[in-house]
Amino acid sequence: MNKITEKAPAKLNFTLEVSNKRTDDYHDIFSIMQTVDLYDYITVKPSKNFEISSNCNQLNTQENIITKAFLEIKSL
Repeated sequence: MNKITEKAPAKLNFTLEVSNKRTDDYHDIFSIMQTVDLYDYITVKPSKNFEISSNCNQLNTQENIITKAFLEIKSL
């Protein structure tokens, strides 16, 4: 399998209201947003070791949803 690169589109939040914390540890939100013509690119490629890397400093924090998904898959 070769690497796969996909666009991750950006958006602007004009308003974001966070309310109740749900039983799944996420929050209900109300947001008014607009898509914009900006993207990040996410690349997935095969590896002998199951690992995650990025040129973004915030990716390696425990709060990042990509890191959470990675850790969940890794524990299977």
